[in-house]
Parts: sequence; structure tokens; C-alpha cells
Amino acid sequence: MAEIAYREVFEDLPGFAAVVDRELRVLAANRLLRETFGEVVGEVCYRAIGRRDAPCVDCPALLTFVDGDAHALDTTVTTPAEEQLRLASRTSPVRGTDGAIEAVLELFTPAEPPPPEGFDWDPSHVRQRYEILFNEVPCYISVQDREFRLVESNHAFRQAFGEPRRRHCYKVYKRRPDRCPVCPVAQTFEDGQVHSSEELVTSEDGRTVNVIVYSAPIRNAAGEVTHAMEMSTDISEVRKLQSRLASLGQLVAGVSHSVKGILMGLDGGVYVVNSGFQRDDRELVKEGWAMVERNVERVSKLVQDILFYAKERKPEKQSLRCRELVTEIGELFAGKAQSHGIALEVRCPDESTQVVADPKGLHSLLVNLLENALDACLFDNRPTRRHRIELSACRKGPDVVLRVSDNGVGMDKATRERVFDPQFSTKGSAGTGLGLMVAQKVATEHGGTIQVRSTLQKGTTFTVRIPAAG
Repeated sequence: MAEIAYREVFEDLPGFAAVVDRELRVLAANRLLRETFGEVVGEVCYRAIGRRDAPCVDCPALLTFVDGDAHALDTTVTTPAEEQLRLASRTSPVRGTDGAIEAVLELFTPAEPPPPEGFDWDPSHVRQRYEILFNEVPCYISVQDREFRLVESNHAFRQAFGEPRRRHCYKVYKRRPDRCPVCPVAQTFEDGQVHSSEELVTSEDGRTVNVIVYSAPIRNAAGEVTHAMEMSTDISEVRKLQSRLASLGQLVAGVSHSVKGILMGLDGGVYVVNSGFQRDDRELVKEGWAMVERNVERVSKLVQDILFYAKERKPEKQSLRCRELVTEIGELFAGKAQSHGIALEVRCPDESTQVVADPKGLHSLLVNLLENALDACLFDNRPTRRHRIELSACRKGPDVVLRVSDNGVGMDKATRERVFDPQFSTKGSAGTGLGLMVAQKVATEHGGTIQVRSTLQKGTTFTVRIPAAG
């Protein structure tokens, strides 16, 4: 039974297996060897398998017969089908009951591909090549020990995060006092597997960087995980693009709704105008034409906001006198405010106050904020309320502060929290939500901020801070 079992194992070995005698004649061949090279039993192995006229130089089978040890040799053979195979030959002695070597078992398995011609196997040169590759990879690579100390880092890592000097990774990456709750490197040390996560890290100059992190084990000769390699790729621009595409999708949905409302308004105005002509009623024609004009104005404003928000543009900055800027904007709204009984005050105490900014951008920002203030007053239907709007500019430290205040309807907390969201408007179906998105975009493009304070039934104040020096 044992002999049958051994023969079955021999037949099913995952490679070409042969038993040869001292003259290198094949005494037995397994199934795969016979199927590939034919019936080779009785032939010398170097002719049957290697198709040679003499034994291989450093033949491992002959060496095993000499010293009784296992030997190995990589060789290339040609099958009867003229297919060349690169094989690794491994030999082992077959001993009789008296311990003498009676035969040799030779097993051929696929060998590693040969190195390229001219490849330099000098260890120092190979190490140098790996170091160059390690340093030139365009992502952040570090090697950490089990205490999460950075023991190695590449050029990109050092440029972004400084010299590690065996500091803990969480102090370098996150500026944390202790280890991150979810750490791919810790998981790699636990199970020896590759792990990944998406993280927000802080560069040496204070920038927030969005990265995809992969960790992989580094093992010693005994197979133990002693270190982990962490590779991080900056995906900040990808995430910004995704966010912008999402915003544009919401913008399209909001604009579609607004366009539908404008078209309905135009249809209504045209209907009233036609009715006035049919009845020869000049007042009705005048009323209908006013409806058409209002909706044409809405179309014009909508198109301008879409172009300003959707188009990527670099601010064309120049030195601007703040008093001239706010005075010009105030004059644009003076007539409309007066016609509705709204007091509009423009203030810029210091005539010398200047800001380095894009005039078109600031113009659009202030126009949108003033339109919001005007609408907030018009939507307030308290008959005894005396409405007022204030537009001001002043210098505070390194910043120029632009402020638009009104005492209109104001906003509750839920509205304040969503006021800069895409597709959200404080005016309901009458607005697009684009105006404040444009204002926020302009402030951000200038390295500034925009904030809102508002109380329901009391009023709203938008405050924009922009670095005076640009």
C-alpha cells in the first residue's frame, strides 16, 4: 500500500520528475514528464530532456552521486514541440537499505526569468538603484518601526513634512500627541497585511493635504514583521474637483428651476401685454410690460452669476480706493432703494483706505450682498418699519473690512447655517442661491472670508475680510 501511495505522489508531482541511475539513464518518469517529452525511460536524461549529446556542466545529479547532497541548477531545455522551457533542476539522493546511493530523484520546476543581459549584480549598485527609485517616487514614503517612529523617508516626504529625525508619525503627519484611532500601519503590524485609508494630514508649512495611505509589511529573514512601509498619495486636487463637480450639478438643478420660473413670469407678462392691446387698455399694457422687464432683469442677473461662478478665472488684482468702490456701488442702488422708501447709507471714513483686489470680483460681491439686503427689506411687510441699508468699508489691521447691513426680515438659525449652500436661496422660489455662492467664491479667491450674523425680524449683516495687500 505504501509503495502504491508513493507512486501516486510521484506521478502527480507539480513538475517534471525523473529517477536516474549513475549513468544518468532514466529509471522512472512521472506523468507530466512523459506527456511533455514522451517515453524517456531507458534513455539518458541529458538527451531525453535536454536534447544534448553530453551531460550538463555541473550536472546536479552527478554531484549528488558524488557527495550525497542535494544540488540545484537552472537550465534551458527544448521540448519535442520545439518549445523552450527555463527550468530549475533540484536533485535528492535515493538510498538503499544499506544507506548507499542507488539512484537520484531529479525534479524540474519553472525557474525565475534570467536577468537582462548586462545587468549589474554588484550589491552596492543594486542598493543605489533602489535608493534612487525610493527617493524619486512622486508620493510620500516612510518606513516606521513598531513604536511608529519614522526611521526612513523619501525626498517627497521630507520636502512636505520636514526631516523625520525618528519622530512619531502621528506627530509629524497629524500633529497629534498620541496614535491615530484608525491607523493602517498599526493594522499591518497586527496581521501582516496591506491596509489603506484616506486621511487629512498637515504639511510642515501648515497646509492641509488629503491623502490616500497604503501600508505594507517589511519582514526580517525569519518572516517576522519588524517595520512597515507607508505610502501616501496627495489627492487634494481630485477631491476639490469632485466637490466642484457636485456643486455644478446642484447649480444646474437650481438654475433649471429658476429658468422655469422666469419663463412663467415672461409668459405671464406677455399675456397681460396682449390682453391690454386687445382691450385697448394702456394701464394693463404698462403693467404687463413691467412684468416682462422684471423677468428680463432676472435673466440677465442669472446669466452673469452663472458665468462668474462656473468660470475658472484668476483675479486680476490692482490697487483700489475703497471709498470710490463703495460709492460707485451705492449709486447703482440709490434709485431703487429710494423708490421703495429704503434709506441707503454708504460709509468709508478714511479716504486713503486701499485694497489690492480684482475690481470685477469685488463689484460682483458687493452687488450680490446689496441685492440680498434690498430684498430682505422688501420682503419685510411690517408697515411701520423704516428700512435702512448700510454699506461700509474700513481698514482693520492687515485687512480691509467690507460690511453690508440691513434691518429687514432677518434669518433664523437653520437658514443662517445653509445660506452659502448650493441650490439654497433665502428668497424661496424667487431666488437661485447663486448670489451668495458668488460672493463666497470672490472672498475665497482673494484669500479672505465672508461671515453672516442675522436675527429673525431684526436684520442681517454680511462681513467680508480681505487682506489689504492682496
